[in-house]
Amino acid sequence: MPVGMLAMGVFMAVQGLWAGPWLRDVAGLAPDGVAAGLTVMAAGMAAGYLLLGMLAERLARRGVPVILVGGIGMTVFWLTLAAMALGWAGAPMLLCGMFGFTGASSSLMYAVVTQYFGMRLAGRATTSLNLTMFMAAFLLQWGLGAVIGLWPKGETGWPAEAFSVAFAIPAVLLAAALLWFIPAIRGPGSSR
Repeated sequence: MPVGMLAMGVFMAVQGLWAGPWLRDVAGLAPDGVAAGLTVMAAGMAAGYLLLGMLAERLARRGVPVILVGGIGMTVFWLTLAAMALGWAGAPMLLCGMFGFTGASSSLMYAVVTQYFGMRLAGRATTSLNLTMFMAAFLLQWGLGAVIGLWPKGETGWPAEAFSVAFAIPAVLLAAALLWFIPAIRGPGSSR
């Protein structure tokens, strides 16, 4: 649950509030470019929800556990977040598409939690996951803003360094959660 909570929280916080300013201030895009980037991110998210669910279902029929598909997706999501934290803006549309697509992979944790807790506790477990995801999103939106706000905002926005420091914090937390998650992939529930 922690990796799903954190990955979805980071995804919602950045996609919902901080991706636009990042595209403007770090990637240097004009307003129409920012709008295009956010559209690509949203399209990637929609495609990710649809395709990752289908992929996970098909792979599960072949013996590949959903937890592994989600773990790989969240690892690639972490890489896109790390690229943003490092200020890489060489291909912002590709980055937006990957961020949206792989950010959707954390939704696979609902199926994983249901598998781990069984039908008797599935409702409580998924509700707990949902609650913690939204709590993480709220705290991260606020926290990212608090960190970015430590730098003075100029006429063109905040300096790239503000986003690098702010995005590095959830990137490090997500890396720790992914490391903690590795044994769960190999655990008894991974055969489900």
